[in-house]
Amino acid sequence: MFKSLIDYATDDVIIRLLAKERGKYVSKKTGKPQHQSQDDPDIWGQLQAIMPPRSIWRNPGKRRRPTSGNNLRGIALWTRKKRLGASRVYVTILRELERGSQDSWAIELRKFIDRIHGYLDGSINLKFESPTIIAKFKEQDPDTGHFIYRPICKYTNLETKILLALSYNYLLYCFDDCFHRNMLFMRSARRTNQGWKTPNYLDAIRMTDQYRERNDNKLIFVGECDIQKFYDIFNHDDILACFEELFKIKKKRQKKLKKKDFDPIRRIVRAYLESYDYANKVMVLNDTPSFWAAEKRIHATPDNPDPVCRFKWVSEKSFVESRCYKSKEEFIQARDEGKIGIPQGGALSGIIVNVVMNVIDKGIVEPNDPDCLFVRYCDDILLMHTDRRKCEQYLDYYVKALTAHKLVPHNLVHVSEMKNGFKTASGFWHAKSKHVFLWGHGMNDSSDWVGFVGLEMRRTGEIRVRKDKVNSEAKRIAKTYYSVIKSNTPEERINSFNSLAGHFKDYELISYNRYTVAQAKRLDNYLKLKVKQACKKRGVDEPAELKTYCDTLIDMAYE
Repeated sequence: MFKSLIDYATDDVIIRLLAKERGKYVSKKTGKPQHQSQDDPDIWGQLQAIMPPRSIWRNPGKRRRPTSGNNLRGIALWTRKKRLGASRVYVTILRELERGSQDSWAIELRKFIDRIHGYLDGSINLKFESPTIIAKFKEQDPDTGHFIYRPICKYTNLETKILLALSYNYLLYCFDDCFHRNMLFMRSARRTNQGWKTPNYLDAIRMTDQYRERNDNKLIFVGECDIQKFYDIFNHDDILACFEELFKIKKKRQKKLKKKDFDPIRRIVRAYLESYDYANKVMVLNDTPSFWAAEKRIHATPDNPDPVCRFKWVSEKSFVESRCYKSKEEFIQARDEGKIGIPQGGALSGIIVNVVMNVIDKGIVEPNDPDCLFVRYCDDILLMHTDRRKCEQYLDYYVKALTAHKLVPHNLVHVSEMKNGFKTASGFWHAKSKHVFLWGHGMNDSSDWVGFVGLEMRRTGEIRVRKDKVNSEAKRIAKTYYSVIKSNTPEERINSFNSLAGHFKDYELISYNRYTVAQAKRLDNYLKLKVKQACKKRGVDEPAELKTYCDTLIDMAYE
């Protein structure tokens, strides 16, 4: 049943979110609360003022305790400690508020909750601060040699974080049923044969495999289309229009709803968009030398003592020539008014993606074509059809729909131009958008493999890891090597090499086949080399046993 955001944001929901935020500051090692945070000093200070002191924390009952067990390792173990800390804070707050505590933290907490309600009902003016921009290295430009970064956005005001978390949970709760089923990014849990499960990118591979088996005796054609600088080019006016479309869908399903019922979430979305734009919050940093000082030190070499580190954007020419904007003047106006781009890393950005792309996908999913497979995970799509002409029509529609919503697609290229006989050249894997091609072994416009979100599937069903992900595994090995040789306790650190191969299990759908075995052997050769080099450099014994990627593949085959 639909609720307005005001009705959804009860005191209990707000307290749960605050307790969860406090749980994030539990120590990774001991599970005890940390008394300071190097990463988020602003949030930490704000939390201290409204959270109960450690000395009065209560243990939650068995029903409130997060799952435990000897099988928890690494991130799972740390996450449990954070969740347990959040549970302890939550039950303590409920107890203290129920007995009418007049401690300073309890008084400030009640004021905080009242302000949140005031922002939602409009009695307090809502304006989010601009997020802090964190530069995350992406790649080195092969043409210019520049080091290209992506901007990760971080909001450091506690009220803002809680309002965004509330809105995110609310949109999932009330509007998830308005999105088409094959959109797998940021969705609510669904009931399956294995219980409740949240959709993820692996479901796309499973759906592709089922489609492949269902059409095993037919030709299958594939269309691929990717969007340039995805988060960084969304138009704010278009986003708001797409939200109105979403509200219409909900209102059509529940006749009693009124336009004002959506006002609270409208206020949040507008304030979120007004807090950020790419041109005036990110691109201006390219002309701020102090912002890049630390990154330049990382990349500086004797041959390149002053490297160029920068953010990148779609060119003005591409915005206009793709017909996203009718003229250069229209684009410049939108840019200068701060109406282009959404915060990458912001709590609402993923939901905004779903709201806009749900409108764009409408022309493909609404015909309910049984011979068509269309799957989306964020900005990655998979389009398949047993009829080439229809596949081409859907792809053509999709490109036009993107530009109509002011999103710039990568130029479509012909697969036949990236073939060497029966083999696909490296350009095939680097191309972001491709004209319709045949999925299968052959010459001209055909490929035996299709890739989607980290994995590749052959027409005959084998699944392997995408090459760039294999390269990422090699980088993890190199990173571990440097951590060992720089460690003060190399004898202890040397065993960290044993945990690397287990990361292959994250690609749980890969099978034991000649392609994955070749990938595993390549990684194992590099792994053994770096272990040997590290031990020799630090004068320590090699591990008695070394868990390899091939071992992990075999374990996965027998599980």
